[in-house]
Amino acid sequence: MQSRDEFLKGIKDALADRVARRCSNPDCQAITSGPQTDPSRATNIGVAAHITAAAEGGPRYDSSLSAEQRSAAENGIWLCQNCAALIDRDTTRFTVELLRGWKSVAEDRARYSMGKAFQPATETESQRKMKKILAMKGAMVTLRWLNAPEHSRLNGRFSSEAEIMVKDCDEDRLFFHVPGSGTNGTLPLEKVMIGYDDQRQRDALECKA
Repeated sequence: MQSRDEFLKGIKDALADRVARRCSNPDCQAITSGPQTDPSRATNIGVAAHITAAAEGGPRYDSSLSAEQRSAAENGIWLCQNCAALIDRDTTRFTVELLRGWKSVAEDRARYSMGKAFQPATETESQRKMKKILAMKGAMVTLRWLNAPEHSRLNGRFSSEAEIMVKDCDEDRLFFHVPGSGTNGTLPLEKVMIGYDDQRQRDALECKA
């Protein structure tokens, strides 16, 4: 049986603590630890999941990594048990780039929440949209124009669809890059809707006129 490059306990604890022991999936954010009946013990339902697999044949395995790199904190993401299982059952959708985006957003959320009083979530529509797009940061997605007259020339020709890489997003604008053309672009966030490209099995962004 092939050995697995597992995380040490200290790295697992660090991955959990860096996101305040919440699932890093932005659509989940479940709390992953809580009390047991025994007052001296706690229950954990979180998982230090590998972004690229711990062994050959596993989800998103990267043969270029060393054993040390596979078991390093940089290759880990803290998830609840449900989301940990989900990402390994659909590797086409849950790519390395997407998971790294989740991790970055979750750590930023925990960083800015430290020491602040709990406040019920009152996210605006723009904030919810921004959060989902930030999870796509660095990933290739399909950009579609929903109105025929609003075709793109991003690839040097008119087209109602383009392949882009998400660079960044704030509450006002989406920032992206078009591979192969060297083109960078932005779109008003209010005109962007989040969809899914069934043909290519990846995220899609749809732009209204």
